[in-house]
Amino acid sequence: MSCADLRLKLHGLLDGELDPAEVAFVNAHLGACPGCTEELESLRALHQAVAGEARYHPAPEGLAQKLADALRKNSAESGAAAKQPASRIVGGLPRQWMALAAALLPVAVISAGLTYYFTAVHLSGHLTGESSEAVLEQELVAGHVRSLMANHLVDVASSDQHTVKPWFNGKLDVGPPVRDLADSGFPLVGGRLDYIRGHAVAALVYKRGQHVINVFIWPDAKAVKTEPVTADRQGYHLVHWNGPGIVCWAVSDVDPHDLDQLQSALVW
Repeated sequence: MSCADLRLKLHGLLDGELDPAEVAFVNAHLGACPGCTEELESLRALHQAVAGEARYHPAPEGLAQKLADALRKNSAESGAAAKQPASRIVGGLPRQWMALAAALLPVAVISAGLTYYFTAVHLSGHLTGESSEAVLEQELVAGHVRSLMANHLVDVASSDQHTVKPWFNGKLDVGPPVRDLADSGFPLVGGRLDYIRGHAVAALVYKRGQHVINVFIWPDAKAVKTEPVTADRQGYHLVHWNGPGIVCWAVSDVDPHDLDQLQSALVW
């Protein structure tokens, strides 16, 4: 089992959802893999941070009685509504209200999920004392891993830079510069939209052998050309540099020397 596949089981390990055989298998892998062990510790810190910030409040006095009264009232109204045409009433509520509730439910679920995710990332960085740069690195690695796990590596699959670049038109305020680097050993696979720091960004996907490299790019009016800075997080390598008006990050598990070569070829 690859590290990417095993990391899918880490949440289950922390939540006690794995059977004994799976626990033994995961623990054996962790004993020989520093990268996955670091990922587990990051997840454990995240779980503790979210749990530590949770707030529990007792129900207000009289709430139970108010609920009981409301249920009795609704039951009485439902009995009266039963005499009205069934096409207009569903469970004591007008059909248009039921339709509105059905339309809003997916929005509420998605909103709750995004709120949990970004609150968790923020709390993890805040409570563990990590800098905003470290939290950003964590988001970028998560975006890279997510693209591999969810089978959503690209939205536009093409090795032609003249196909990939126009695809971003209208989807981002500023389209990313795109280069096919097949001659340098980094063939272009395609591109997609990703979500970093609460904003849609471009992700260009390259390959080096069997390794996938995600290059995240977004505009920043204050950005000026900078020298590359490298980092390592959760077993992955990152390179950060800026071009005029753009921010660039490359993330992969490829050899760091190869990632440096890619960065040099992408300097605009």
